[in-house]
Amino acid sequence: MTRDTNIHPNPRRVLDQIQDSLLGIFSLTLNGYFIKHNATLGVRNLFNWSVGEAINPEFTAGRFGLQLASFNGLLDLTPQGLADAPTLPQGYVLYDMEVHDVEDPRDKVPFTVKLYRNGDISEVPVA
Repeated sequence: MTRDTNIHPNPRRVLDQIQDSLLGIFSLTLNGYFIKHNATLGVRNLFNWSVGEAINPEFTAGRFGLQLASFNGLLDLTPQGLADAPTLPQGYVLYDMEVHDVEDPRDKVPFTVKLYRNGDISEVPVA
C-alpha cells in the first residue's frame, strides 16, 4: 500500500510541512504455479485476461475478485457486476503478468500477477 503525501518545503524554519492525502495505491502481488500447463488453459487464460479490458460497463472498477483463506478476508473482494457484489464499485485491475519458463521435471511453471485494488475501500470485510 502506498500513501499519498505532499511535502511543502519550509527552508530555514521548522521541518517541512507534510500534507497527508490518505491511501493512494493498494497493490497486490500473487505468485503461483501452473501444474501440467500443457494440458490446462491456465497460461492462455492469464494471457487473455492481461490483454483484455480491465474495466468495462459491467465491471466499472475492475473485473477481478479475490478470495484467500488467510488474512481474515481483508483482501477478499467480489467485483461489482456479480450477483453477490457490494453496492459500491470496487474490483482488482490486472496490471502486470509474468510467466517464468523454467525447466522443471514436475511440470510446474511459476507465474506472478500484479493487481491494483480499485474503487471504494470503505467496505472492508470484518473477520
